[in-house]
Amino acid sequence: MIQVILTGIIVFVTMIAIGAAVKYGKQYWLIAGYNTMPKDKQKNVDIAALANFMGNCVFILGAFFLAGAVVSSLWYAHLFPAVILIYTGGIFFMVLRAQRFNRNKRSKPEQAALTIAIVITLLTLCGVGALLVYGQISSRIEVNPEGIVISGIYGTIIPAEEITGVSLENEMPKILRRNNGLGYGEIQKGHFTLEGLGRGRLYLESREGPFIHIFTTGSYTIINYKDPARTEALYRSLAEAFVHGRL
Repeated sequence: MIQVILTGIIVFVTMIAIGAAVKYGKQYWLIAGYNTMPKDKQKNVDIAALANFMGNCVFILGAFFLAGAVVSSLWYAHLFPAVILIYTGGIFFMVLRAQRFNRNKRSKPEQAALTIAIVITLLTLCGVGALLVYGQISSRIEVNPEGIVISGIYGTIIPAEEITGVSLENEMPKILRRNNGLGYGEIQKGHFTLEGLGRGRLYLESREGPFIHIFTTGSYTIINYKDPARTEALYRSLAEAFVHGRL
């Protein structure tokens, strides 16, 4: 929670500093594209209007990111992916609209390169948006005599014969790093390395307990839902199948 707010503050301060330097300090070298443009082409750019536009956009984007970070941290954690997506889209819009201050005529190769860049950026934004939305869908977990089937993003199958223990804990070890997974806000899914446990799988929707610990031969899986009652209900099903059922 506090990490998201700190990230918001860092982004806000950085954006405000850059915006002020460009708009008021006339540090035009900070404007990507313009700073590498030949001198003869720079003369055909309305740099004063461009700097004013870029500065205002950066101020707005910085304030938006900070507000989004605070709101998602304190009240609506599931909104943070949308904040990131809108922020990224805002940067893309800013760069695209900034082209109107450039009076230089583009050659056909330059126009084609710009079109390709726009298409790639839009496809990337759509892909990231789809991934973030898909990542918020609760993992479907099926318990059967053969094992545990986890569906959804980073889904897997845990064979019954590999399960060595199942427990319900109010806390979990510290996450040291994400090896191959999705992590934003409260969502942590995929392969992570935890302090004292090493590498395993996480399917978390909340940073608050309880947490279901499933230990297997040489690894582990930790699961929880945003609703604690739902987590506890799943644990009872797992305990009945793989703890009490073996006594």
